[in-house]
Amino acid sequence: MFKVRNLILLTLLMFLAVLGNSNQSSAFVMWDDSDIMTEKVNGVTYTYCYTTNGKECWIRKIKVPSSKSTLKVPKRLDGVEVTRIGYPNTEEMEYSEATQNIFHVAAGEGARFQANQKNLKKIILPDTITNILHASFAGLVNLQEINLPNELIELDGGVFWNCKKLKKVHIPKSTTILTNGTFGGCTSLEKITIAKDNTRYMVYKDCILSKDKTIYYGPSKDSDKLRVPVGVTQMKSLTAGTFKVNKLYLPKTLEKIEKSSGVIGGETQCIINKKNLTYGNAGKHIYNKKTGELVLAFVDNGVVKIPGRVKKITESSIAIGEKKIHKVIIPESVKIIESNWNTNWSFKYNREIHFLGKKPPVAASKYAVMLRAKYFAPKRSVKAYKKWLKEEVVFPEMSTLNGKRLPENK
Repeated sequence: MFKVRNLILLTLLMFLAVLGNSNQSSAFVMWDDSDIMTEKVNGVTYTYCYTTNGKECWIRKIKVPSSKSTLKVPKRLDGVEVTRIGYPNTEEMEYSEATQNIFHVAAGEGARFQANQKNLKKIILPDTITNILHASFAGLVNLQEINLPNELIELDGGVFWNCKKLKKVHIPKSTTILTNGTFGGCTSLEKITIAKDNTRYMVYKDCILSKDKTIYYGPSKDSDKLRVPVGVTQMKSLTAGTFKVNKLYLPKTLEKIEKSSGVIGGETQCIINKKNLTYGNAGKHIYNKKTGELVLAFVDNGVVKIPGRVKKITESSIAIGEKKIHKVIIPESVKIIESNWNTNWSFKYNREIHFLGKKPPVAASKYAVMLRAKYFAPKRSVKAYKKWLKEEVVFPEMSTLNGKRLPENK
């Protein structure tokens, strides 16, 4: 009983300690959305709200004169420290609203970005900001320079999406949350640097790694040849689509590649260490040695010739290369195809899919798994493939098999 009572007391003390430090963590901060205010500073209009305790300020919208080339965000608004910036992104919002930047321009409308804040080249943020929310500065095509605050904890996804002229980014020591897609479309970005005393991330031999060197997040700059250090066990997608790497050498210790289309750059050729027990190369392709799953298909001049070592094509299989795919050749070794297998594949409209197996693969889904295309199969197996494709193709009447239209699936 004494031990149980002590355990309860200890748990309560830990909970109270967390509450006592809640103003230091965005997870426990409560914001008062019922009282939205505006203030004009140096010709710039800020829309904002406070925390319920009135100690922190969240900038939710900024209106900048079109002639302004430099934006200096104030440290305080109405005497309260600014700690958060970005358009609110909640489940209740429409998609178009949830992808707006801090100037309330939808992130998906690139043409409007160029007309919006077209002269804005430099942004100066106060060190009080701890959170920069999703797509805050997305689409500022002329933005060249921005500082990340010394107290910044979180840099959310898409913050600098399509900032085509942004050249350098320095991640401060306090940042512990970096999200995929943050630097997508930053075509002029020369490099990313990270403070040496950052507790979570580091740059080591042009690789962005976890501090313990077990997670690879992507390159920190363009490279002809980049070697991921031995000891890395996980590979994630943070900057792979931002920087160009011609050849990426992956170590024998690698055990997990994140299932994301951005985990490897568009034209990067990956070379797996031959001693790796999980992954292997089949030509320029990567497959899982243990499961036979296709991990990465390399597009060669618009053609993907899947190697004979592959047994399964899944929703997580990635295709990369410089051109869109017009032909896929699927060997007899492939026994399973999952629904949405082509999610991370970029196809031409007029595409061909060639099956070499005597029997169609098993469709690992109740739903249609094959896309509209020109299909080809061995002559002796046409009947079996015709029946299979009729059930599995979306709009089979818009596809062909060996040059003949498939019947409509009624």
